[in-house]
Amino acid sequence: MMRTPEQIAEFKRRISEFWFNPDADLLARYAEARQSGWPETLQEYLDGNKKVPERIAVMLATDMMQREKLLRLLMGAIWRVMGTGTKIRPLITSDRPLAMTNGLMRPDGHFGLPIGPRHLFVGFMQKDFAEAFCSQPVGKIIRLTNDAVVGQARKNVYAIDATYIADVRRRMSQREYIQLVPTEENGRKPKP
Repeated sequence: MMRTPEQIAEFKRRISEFWFNPDADLLARYAEARQSGWPETLQEYLDGNKKVPERIAVMLATDMMQREKLLRLLMGAIWRVMGTGTKIRPLITSDRPLAMTNGLMRPDGHFGLPIGPRHLFVGFMQKDFAEAFCSQPVGKIIRLTNDAVVGQARKNVYAIDATYIADVRRRMSQREYIQLVPTEENGRKPKP
């Protein structure tokens, strides 16, 4: 969710906006704390360090992605790789392939990621729900996964052939997706 090109770019943009537009209070605090050898003004210091906001953004994003509580939650999940067989339609992937349909803190919380046209990685928070989910018809699981992956896609959808291109054109970008850094469009394709 955080590592999409748009999310990283938005994160960098916001950090840069904050960096290059300090408020009056911060400018005054710098003036009070300034020592000899430091640039005359905070703005002079900031303007002389144009690469710093990008590095800060990458470090903060990395820190957010590696939060211990989240990592423990994911590592504690019940992980399954489901094979879908060859007689049913293949899985599709996209630039937004992570499906997290019910949140993670709920008893039915789970997340899924197509890892090929015939395999789906799924993580479950509780064993009972994992068993119930996996007992569903494979065709239904594929349909729901493809709907989510295509619906969340913004620029690219990937499949083994063009068999479902009409479905992709009709459903692409019709779903919101979770963003850690909200953007102006909130993840939705603008209406024509």
